[in-house]
Amino acid sequence: MRLPVTIALCLLFISSRGQNPAKTFPEAEDNWKQGKYIEALTGFKQVLNGRDGEAWLDRIALTTGELYQVNELSADGKLARFSPDGSYAIFEKIENGRDISVYYSIAGRKTGIIEGKNLLIGNGQLVFLRTIPTDSLTAAAKRRDEQLKTIGNDPTRRAQVNNAYNKLAAAQTFLFSYDLKKKKTVQLLPKGYLVSELVAGPGLNNLYLLALKEGNAYPAVYKLALEDRKVTELVTGKNFPGGLQVSPAGDKLLFEYLPRFAYAASDVKPERAEGTVLVDLADQSIKQFPGRIAAVNAAFTRFMYLVKDDAQNILAVTNTDNFKLEVVYTTDKLIADPVFSPDGSKAALAVKLLDDYEIFTVDLATKQATRITSEIQHDRLPVFIGNDRLMAAKGEPRHRRSYLYDLKTGESIKLFHNNTVRTLVPEYDWEPDVSGRYVLVTAERDGNTISPERGVYLADLGQKVTKTEVLARIEADIKAETDLRTRGEASYAKIAELVRSVTSQASVHRVYDYENSLFKFGSKHITQPGNNKAAEYLFDQYKSFGYEPQYQWFTPRASTAKTANVFAVLKGTVNPEIVYVVSSHYDSVVIGPGADDDASGTAALLEAARILADHPMPCTIIFASFTAEEAGLQGSREFVRQAQANHMQIAGALNNDMIGWANDSRLDNTIRYSNPGIRDIQHAAAFLFTNMVTYDVVYYKSTDAQSYYDAYGDIVGGIGSYPVLGSPYYHQWNDFLETINHQLVIEVAKTTAATLMLLASSPSRLKGVAAHKEEDGSYKVSWQASPEKDVTGYIVRYTDAKGKKEQVAVKGLSVTLNAAAAKSLVEVKAVNQREMQGWDWARVEL
Repeated sequence: MRLPVTIALCLLFISSRGQNPAKTFPEAEDNWKQGKYIEALTGFKQVLNGRDGEAWLDRIALTTGELYQVNELSADGKLARFSPDGSYAIFEKIENGRDISVYYSIAGRKTGIIEGKNLLIGNGQLVFLRTIPTDSLTAAAKRRDEQLKTIGNDPTRRAQVNNAYNKLAAAQTFLFSYDLKKKKTVQLLPKGYLVSELVAGPGLNNLYLLALKEGNAYPAVYKLALEDRKVTELVTGKNFPGGLQVSPAGDKLLFEYLPRFAYAASDVKPERAEGTVLVDLADQSIKQFPGRIAAVNAAFTRFMYLVKDDAQNILAVTNTDNFKLEVVYTTDKLIADPVFSPDGSKAALAVKLLDDYEIFTVDLATKQATRITSEIQHDRLPVFIGNDRLMAAKGEPRHRRSYLYDLKTGESIKLFHNNTVRTLVPEYDWEPDVSGRYVLVTAERDGNTISPERGVYLADLGQKVTKTEVLARIEADIKAETDLRTRGEASYAKIAELVRSVTSQASVHRVYDYENSLFKFGSKHITQPGNNKAAEYLFDQYKSFGYEPQYQWFTPRASTAKTANVFAVLKGTVNPEIVYVVSSHYDSVVIGPGADDDASGTAALLEAARILADHPMPCTIIFASFTAEEAGLQGSREFVRQAQANHMQIAGALNNDMIGWANDSRLDNTIRYSNPGIRDIQHAAAFLFTNMVTYDVVYYKSTDAQSYYDAYGDIVGGIGSYPVLGSPYYHQWNDFLETINHQLVIEVAKTTAATLMLLASSPSRLKGVAAHKEEDGSYKVSWQASPEKDVTGYIVRYTDAKGKKEQVAVKGLSVTLNAAAAKSLVEVKAVNQREMQGWDWARVEL
């Protein structure tokens, strides 16, 4: 019997009110850790809607995303910071080749913009540097862009090209002020000053500049009074100042003498006078002392130094009146990142214990050290948020996440998230304001590490998310996760039993044997004997599986010895000319054996090749073990070069790199992709056929996946630990076998095999999709024929003028849509004889 809706809702309400949150929440939390997200989210929803739901709000908010309110200031920004008084958030971006500064009023919640960089705000004035374009500078910018396209990702050459342009641009960059009330712009300095640093005293009354004056060989430090524009030279000499800082009271100026200066001629060298300089701005007296300071307190009366004495690393403090060092912390471990608390009573620092850094605080009066973090990943970059809270970054430098630590209770919480289940958010910069309430975060909230845009976000530590907001977050995540699972199950429906049969053959014991054998070769860098030994081992393994493997020998750059990619081919039964490649690199860095980077990926590759050896798919699969990844992706570049020369039709590629390290009980990894179709297939492969929990991020740069992308475009997927994890053994001598979770490696092998089976059984993504508007207002959409021989038709999906999603089946290579909405997307897939749809939509905007 079907109950009336009103009765069913009442029963649901009574049921939810009768929930025992003390039981429901732990069950939901356990489901969350196992990757059973729909069940977990449903449980969290029941707890929030049940009796005393508010009492569980913080824990559920932190599990599913953010606890504090976060406001996106821009989807594209950099150099985020606060004005000295904390009233404005400031950041920069580039629009149409011009530097743009954005200032956001915290109290007024209003945004202003001005052309320029290095923006300072105070007393109703904006001060900034603005580059005035000229024809010659525009031409130089064009030459720079053309050069950057041709030199690829070589960091040295890119820096040379950028620096050459920056020197030209500096000559056309001038200092201006803008009166917010009068709306008037004034140039503050005459021509002839190349300003490289700019800071301000309180109220923006005085500016302090590091500038190279025309005709001088060395830069100097200048004071500029904003009211009368009087310029006073404070410090000069045959040295290169840098890192200007002004005390909050405006009575002291601090900087260091550095070994070089960006605008100095290449043949000009400094005197040997590196050290720290303190200027008393009242009488312009100067105190200079050796060494580079590690931190300064808010009053500019105490400095911290990192000093090495024999085998000991020392944190020392000195007062500016006598510069006598006082040792406050000593260890034989590496130490880094020291900072003062706002009241100057404590220091925080990072100490490397065994393999990873941990955060400590030191009471400067008693010299008592307290450990704050205890985590396998690196904990770095502590910053005090008030005197009793710390913010620190967790993880490997490219993909850190921010956490808040309560120094009184010892509790920690994550600061930032994107409030979704699967997509990860790499964070890069954090800046707290003087009050400790607000934090600026620079991050890629969309999980896209490839696009140049990085978002700027304002976290309000004084305002938590509401129950309504968390419930809305949960509803959105349930919908997204349900959709992902529904699509994944549908994609695998025709071959699920076969996939399950194949993946069940995977053996963790075999995976361990592969890893152990590779580990015994030691370093497998192209300069080490272990490289050729590993290549021979891989050749023999592929042969033992029944393949006819091949070496692909070449001589890498900066080497006289040859090295080889090793690959095996599983020829397709229906469309052998269409190829899917799965790869991992077997070489390592010089100093280590590379158990995780990337013997783990190589072991997963071998096991996927073994279990698929007797199960050829309709399309061809190539298993490729690349060399020379650690020498600049040279092995994958060579493989792709030869593939293109031989007109190989690579339709999709997976690359697994660093997949074996785990820091907790979870078996989790990251899908690193360019193609969203492959991403969703890999999620489905993981949750349908393995025990691994997968997240995702757009990521392929500086990995072998980039070689595929550069040659074949958007066809990339694969698995890696970053950024969900940050192994402390990355590129270290102790990247040893005992740090590897072998069960995690086998789950990656199964996910990889399952992904390949679907890709190689499905039509590839179509090409040449185009749309043309007819005279009657309809749209004709056409596409190239699918290259697969067994395609029987196509599916076209579009949005009609009423906003409704429609789908039609088509036999030919075009369709006329009479009711499609303008500016909407039309998506097309092929369908084959087994009724399997293409693994990704081809898209065109009307």
